[in-house]
Amino acid sequence: WSVVEEHLRGSEFVAGPAFTLADIPLACFWSRFVRLGGDATGLPSCRAWADEALARPAAAVAGTPLS
Repeated sequence: WSVVEEHLRGSEFVAGPAFTLADIPLACFWSRFVRLGGDATGLPSCRAWADEALARPAAAVAGTPLS
């Protein structure tokens, strides 16, 4: 996650300035990482990005954690 953290410090989303298909699978991986007890300490950009991605209406419609 350190590579993603570094990238997200300079970009709002994974593949540029807008939410794209690239953000979806990574958000799934992040969700699983956190739910399985992954250490997100020191990853504030990842956390902010994931919070935004997982708050999208489509994520809410899914009704279950993404993973």
